[in-house]
Amino acid sequence: MAKDKNKTPATDNPATVDPATPAATTEEAIPTHVEYAGFKHLIADFSVKSLCYLAQYGWAKSIQDAVAGRKKELTEEKNEDGTPKYDENGVAAVIKSEMAERVAAIVAGTVGTRGPGKPKATTREGMILKVARELLSFAAKKADKKLPKIGEGYEALLEKFTTAKRAEIEAEADRRMVTANEPGGETFTFD
Repeated sequence: MAKDKNKTPATDNPATVDPATPAATTEEAIPTHVEYAGFKHLIADFSVKSLCYLAQYGWAKSIQDAVAGRKKELTEEKNEDGTPKYDENGVAAVIKSEMAERVAAIVAGTVGTRGPGKPKATTREGMILKVARELLSFAAKKADKKLPKIGEGYEALLEKFTTAKRAEIEAEADRRMVTANEPGGETFTFD
């Protein structure tokens, strides 16, 4: 069922949508069902207990996935002299920081942006990130500055740069996305 002019989310069960709720008046449609491995179920038909279970499980699983395998990776990282880069407390601090990033992304609704252990970004988010990284690299090269390594301040610098140059970055990302969707390659024969 399509959205109506009041921007009520599409749903398989119209009786579950209360147009007075803020979520029902936003542009973003709320999913009406969950589906996995051929099993599909209407969200409106779940009990409160079931929804709480799914929220808790999804919350914990998402945070856990954000740092999956990171303890081993961090434990194996070495400094130039061959000594371990992180002691046990350092590993714990990095993992806690990455978990905090995931929590912030979940709360902000941006969990789809890409980073260590994070889900795949949307096409536009991915392009914005790619452009931001390229422009930051270009700006550093132009200023004859060396960028910090990932995990050693790069993320914070990228965030600061992205915030300062957001309009320029988004405009370039949008331009590239339009160009990528333009015709041009369809005359190439692949045989």
